[in-house]
Amino acid sequence: MDYHRPARLHYAWVILAVTCLTVVLTAGVTAVPAVLIHPLEVAFGWDRAAIALAVSINVFLYGLAGPFAGRLMLRVGPRRVMLTSLLLIAAGVAAATQIRTVLHLYLLWGVVVGVGTGSTALVLSATVVNRWFTTQRGLAMGLLGAASSTGRLVFLPLLAMVVAALGWQAVGWVVAGCLLLLAVPLVAVLMRDAPATLGLAPYGTGPAAASGSPATAPASEVPLVPLGVALRQGDFWRLWLTFAICGATTITRPEVGLGMFGDGAQLLIDLVEQGRDKVYGAHADLLSGEGCHPNQRGGVVGRLQAQKCALLVLTDPYLLRSL
Repeated sequence: MDYHRPARLHYAWVILAVTCLTVVLTAGVTAVPAVLIHPLEVAFGWDRAAIALAVSINVFLYGLAGPFAGRLMLRVGPRRVMLTSLLLIAAGVAAATQIRTVLHLYLLWGVVVGVGTGSTALVLSATVVNRWFTTQRGLAMGLLGAASSTGRLVFLPLLAMVVAALGWQAVGWVVAGCLLLLAVPLVAVLMRDAPATLGLAPYGTGPAAASGSPATAPASEVPLVPLGVALRQGDFWRLWLTFAICGATTITRPEVGLGMFGDGAQLLIDLVEQGRDKVYGAHADLLSGEGCHPNQRGGVVGRLQAQKCALLVLTDPYLLRSL
């Protein structure tokens, strides 16, 4: 395939599609605990609190792995990190089908799967969008956010049916098979670390960069702000707070529950989140367009996150019930 030949479809959209599929599948992995808690109680007689500790370890490492995965992506590129993470998740989920003690559950589901899913979460989306897009970034991020909700929407009922028909161990094989047969081959064949590897400029950048003539460096090549500098910025902490609120309400959903309507309500929430992420992505593009100075974009994102948290209160029945 000649990547230098002008084409209607920029390869950035292929990269976005592959990343979306990866996010869909890894987000589906996060739906597994919801369907395994009761079967594990029955199979091993473990206390629900003991099983929940494995989920807590998973969630903790899910968040902790992000900064390290981001640094690793800067050094070796997103493709290698994606492949490593997908293989790690598949190995952890498959091995979890053979657990015999709760310590095995903590090690495999808590540590191995937690690190793997955390390395393919928001940090992957941000890295890919920042490298491949200079315009339509909000739309691209919105689509990746919707992909996360889609993963739970698709996998939650599917895995529940697998548990009912084949038992809890079959869930691990189904998830591992989807990762190994779908995500890993597509990432290995189609994923690229940056547009320059194909002789392309990022989507939204003029053709000068691809032809080799001097051009202004795209926004994706602007040096990153050191962590110490970011920690002294108010925008950083405002964004941190809004993400913390959204994360806390997401984690507490299974504990609050909605009785007999729990699974249906979760599916409804995932549908709402899909539409919400797409709308806010397009909204971000409108607010932080060509005329928006880069120093103002943090404030734009902060306002969107505040609006999103406010909308969360109105659209999340788990949160409403807990108030």
